[in-house]
Amino acid sequence: MLIKQWDIYLAKVPIEGFEMGEVKTVLVISNNAINKFSQCVNIVIVVPKKYGNENNLLHVDIKANEKDTIALVNHNETINKNRLVVKVGQLNDERIRKKILVAWNMIINNENKMEQLEFERFFQIGSTFEKDEDNEYEFKEFRVDQEDPRDLMARKLEKYICGFLNGENNKFGKIYFGITDDGIIKGTYLNREDRDHIRQLFIEKLKYIRPVVDRSLFTIEFIKLKEKEKIKKDYYVIEIYVPSSPDPSVLYFTRDDKLYIKFDGRNEKIEGPEIQEVIKTRLLNKIIGDKDFFKSPKN
Repeated sequence: MLIKQWDIYLAKVPIEGFEMGEVKTVLVISNNAINKFSQCVNIVIVVPKKYGNENNLLHVDIKANEKDTIALVNHNETINKNRLVVKVGQLNDERIRKKILVAWNMIINNENKMEQLEFERFFQIGSTFEKDEDNEYEFKEFRVDQEDPRDLMARKLEKYICGFLNGENNKFGKIYFGITDDGIIKGTYLNREDRDHIRQLFIEKLKYIRPVVDRSLFTIEFIKLKEKEKIKKDYYVIEIYVPSSPDPSVLYFTRDDKLYIKFDGRNEKIEGPEIQEVIKTRLLNKIIGDKDFFKSPKN
């Protein structure tokens, strides 16, 4: 099999607990010497554009199979060539190729570079966030005098991620920890140990969601804060990106089998007969093709 850099394939990408792998679209980024003489190739995952995060510099817009797609450069794998199923296209845009290589080289040459890349964005302490809290944005304030930031995220993360996945109009969601309900940017102190703990917590919480979600589509970013135009050391707002559900008729549950749905800017807990009503309504409207069926059973 002749494999070239920038080829786009369908491939069986290994996932946890399933050695055969899951078929995904991938972009080959290893050079042609490796592709010719090695048994393995380096690839990055390619997903529909709606699952990308426009603010993440490691998500690069490309076009695969004449569709708008995103190359998730921070979600890369080394796989055996026999996992490549069929070639479906090639990336020919030199400008986009260079953009991908810059991000890729920063990752493989120096792990700290990736952290720097994530922190290119800044928020001003005390300023008002540009968006309102609604079906796409959720704000949670850190009150360190009442609760450790890590404990707050452990309590809130899972149910808000599920709420967005089940949410109204099936849109992406962003959860900001460190912004008040009225949109004032405050942030909190998080040292390196805190940040590492929260990254691990984020991964663990995604594992608990049922049915299983593709964790490569979710991102966490620590956004640095400025005060009077100077960076305030180790102060951050945390941004969690939740992609839209690939199937809006599917409901996602927390580890303890709780159901949350984002309605009208609220993250509602759905219980008892209401769950049955949601399932019935969504399945029915999937059959008849009605997209406007995300209505709260409490309305």
